[in-house]
Amino acid sequence: MIAELGIAITAFKAIKSAIEDGKELIDAGKAVDTFFNAKSEIQKAVNATQKTKGGYKDHSLWDEFCAAEEIKKKEKELYEIMIYSGRPNLHVDWLKWQSDAKKRREDAEKQLAKEAYNRRKMLNEIFQTFFITLCGLAFVGGVLFFIATY
Repeated sequence: MIAELGIAITAFKAIKSAIEDGKELIDAGKAVDTFFNAKSEIQKAVNATQKTKGGYKDHSLWDEFCAAEEIKKKEKELYEIMIYSGRPNLHVDWLKWQSDAKKRREDAEKQLAKEAYNRRKMLNEIFQTFFITLCGLAFVGGVLFFIATY
């Protein structure tokens, strides 16, 4: 999570530097994308926290809180940049775009999970068919052996 926070801060600095140099916000598009991808990764890490016997897995609650606060602060500054350096309603359109992109990512993840489940199910069916066939052949072989010996 610390790495993602570092990536987000670096991306934000690139955005701010581009705006201060007189460039348009659109010229810093890659940095904006990097910032929000890092934000998404931080949110995933916070949501994936698992309680273990000795505390929390991978990171502490304080680290989560600090990362979330830092991202909120940078996001507010980015909001102000969008208001003063962008076109009218740019921030509103960006939030809608983010929401739609999040839905697309979640749908893609669900589709991948569904495909993985279907592959496991098919392999399980193949294994069961093979095992049942093998048991059947062993049974028939045993019966034939029994008949042949008597």
